[in-house]
Amino acid sequence: MNTKKFIPIIAGALLNNSCVSQKFTNLELLEILSTVPPKYSDNLKINNSSEERFFVKMGEQEGVDQMRVLSMFGSLEEGWSFIPKENLWVEVGKESTFIEMKIDVDYMVRQFLLYDDVSLYHTHPAENRRGTFYLDPRLSIHSLKDITSMIIGSSVFYDIKPNGNFSSKVVSMHGVVDCTLTQRGKEYFKRNVLEAQDHANSVYERINSVIFVPDVQPQKRIDLLTRVASDEFISFKFKPYEN
Repeated sequence: MNTKKFIPIIAGALLNNSCVSQKFTNLELLEILSTVPPKYSDNLKINNSSEERFFVKMGEQEGVDQMRVLSMFGSLEEGWSFIPKENLWVEVGKESTFIEMKIDVDYMVRQFLLYDDVSLYHTHPAENRRGTFYLDPRLSIHSLKDITSMIIGSSVFYDIKPNGNFSSKVVSMHGVVDCTLTQRGKEYFKRNVLEAQDHANSVYERINSVIFVPDVQPQKRIDLLTRVASDEFISFKFKPYEN
């Protein structure tokens, strides 16, 4: 059955807290609200097809471990949301290249309607630029576009789920960088979301202002960048791999 024509009806019913949400589990609704039928897979994978979307049932750390491999040896960026309540990874990236991709924003918002805790992950692949990754740690942290999207996406999420949790995370060959709004950031951008681009520009100017000593380890460079990038509105945290 083609469910695409029902998506606006079901999404509207969810917003109005109608009986529709009482007849299905959240996971069933998540599957129904996908514009393409989801396929369950055992592993996270790079998928550049607009005709399919992959769901993967696995824990967060196991998913990060698989993304680490994809970031080291893959040639394209890819994005997933992780939903702790379902222990589920949902493919949300599209139109991937080796330097960027687009997020299925509409489908992310539908996830916000259903769940109180959502993390958006994407890879920064090292293939074809491995040497650059060691020289320039900026490739392991959020890009200017990523920061802007995090601010806007967070503002949408907290407007729907004020007491929920949302984060944007970049996985590279060196570790995971977590980017979130602080409490003051949530309050500020709720009123001033149109300033997202300007604030992201100021954050990225600080990132680009850092000058590194050549022999400093990449992990220490990335940790420094996260501290320089963080401010009263946005928090960056770096977690290197343990092995």
